[in-house]
Amino acid sequence: MREIIDAALRRQRQAATGAVLLGALLGLLALRWKDDDVAGLLATAAPLGALFAYYGFFRRPSRAGLRQAPDRSAFYAPPRGAVTFLSVFLAWLPFQLVWYGGRWERDSLWWMLLLGSVAAVAVVGHRQWTRLPLLRITPDGVASDGPQRAMVVPWSALDPLGPPPAREHDSELRLPLARTEQVTRRLRRRTEERVWLRDLDVAPPLLAGAINHYLRHPEHRAAIGTPEEYARLRRALGGAP
Repeated sequence: MREIIDAALRRQRQAATGAVLLGALLGLLALRWKDDDVAGLLATAAPLGALFAYYGFFRRPSRAGLRQAPDRSAFYAPPRGAVTFLSVFLAWLPFQLVWYGGRWERDSLWWMLLLGSVAAVAVVGHRQWTRLPLLRITPDGVASDGPQRAMVVPWSALDPLGPPPAREHDSELRLPLARTEQVTRRLRRRTEERVWLRDLDVAPPLLAGAINHYLRHPEHRAAIGTPEEYARLRRALGGAP
């Protein structure tokens, strides 16, 4: 499992680095039209419009199934790909920084925007460098955001009723909690955890069904990750991959 996480994180880091360089390059090219207000408007709005169109219309929900970890420690949903909201944001930020940095006067507002943009690139870049959209179903519970394991929810911490059924177009999965003190996370305690599904390569109904299945059948949890249990889970979920 560690090899899978390291390889996926390496690809994500390469995409983040490429996004920053691409954004800066496009910003330099756009400065050629710095006196054209129409070009400036398009340069600002086009990347955001493309992002919303990508997520809203072109990026269909995944229909993939859970994978088996090679070390038989878990079933997992890997990252869906390099093009994510944050990677596009990482390209857009330096683009705007270079575009406006070459047009505006060096006044106090310019310096504030410069520092704010650099800070935003640093925060998002650190997120892309250290955390990965990846979810694991293990004998102990549900864990996400490897390799730092930013969220670990033991089975005993989940509400016995389980997450509500998910539809194929859902963007997040709610995990209601019964014992918040058992959950390991970075943020403050709350009554439910939410898993962002758009960047996971797994069908939302299948993921919700698998979690609900193991909530209702604790006798099968110890075998999670084995080929035999994977085949049995497929049968229990109606032959889903």
